[in-house]
Amino acid sequence: METFPVDKSHRSMGTNHGEGWNYHTLTFPYLHPHTHPVEVCNNELKKREGQNGSHAGLLQHGFNVDLPVAYIAELNMICMEDSGGNFQNVPSFPHKAKTGLSAQVRCMPTGYTPTTGGSPKPGVHLDPVITSVLLTPERAETKGYACPAYVGFKGRITAGENRPGDEVVKIKYRFVGDRGFATPFYEETLRKGETKPVFWKRRIEALAVAGGLDKIAAPGVRPKVPIYQGWTTLEVLYPGAADKPISGKSSQKAAFTVDCNPVPQRTPPRGPRLKPNS
Repeated sequence: METFPVDKSHRSMGTNHGEGWNYHTLTFPYLHPHTHPVEVCNNELKKREGQNGSHAGLLQHGFNVDLPVAYIAELNMICMEDSGGNFQNVPSFPHKAKTGLSAQVRCMPTGYTPTTGGSPKPGVHLDPVITSVLLTPERAETKGYACPAYVGFKGRITAGENRPGDEVVKIKYRFVGDRGFATPFYEETLRKGETKPVFWKRRIEALAVAGGLDKIAAPGVRPKVPIYQGWTTLEVLYPGAADKPISGKSSQKAAFTVDCNPVPQRTPPRGPRLKPNS
């Protein structure tokens, strides 16, 4: 997690030059910088090769790229006017500040090894490093469980069989989904023609009830929780060709739904009442 310093000397509002300010730490989920990390690594690789860098060495050892302005952070603040000890309802004194945030991109080693041998024969079809990436949910519909609920996913990553060289390929993969969901990258190795299974369980929280939990409903009946409709994909990165050293392949979106409402209990029908013999 990257922590950015606060310039406490730059305080132009508040009594005693802002001595009474409160400081709050803000955390955010990972977001791609303005330029995608894959594009950053490919551009930096071409740049370093132009400076007499070794293509194989750069891919085998990896490198770091510093981005002076990877993100743009903006803070909007509105102060309420103080009139005799009470704040008015009309806001005044709007303030806005914007700054650039730096980041460092780590271009990971790919395990690339230069291949030897002649060029492929004309008409011979060569497979890519990764031929297929598949992902399916264990249950496309989940219902009758109190949230948070977990949705399992099964993935399959298949390496090409008809390709030059016999070296083992090092890949990285992660799971990406709706509402900004993304796991860290995980590493794996594949031989030619090998298929590796991967698994993940995604935690799903209940969506907010429209109108809140105090929404008017029939006595004894809770407001219905909206059905969660989402998707997840499997994203794979692997070493590519000389003109595109890092390539990627993703599965189709695996759609799923989660219904956090309890299953209605069915009351068995009541039969006729029998009168006792007198």
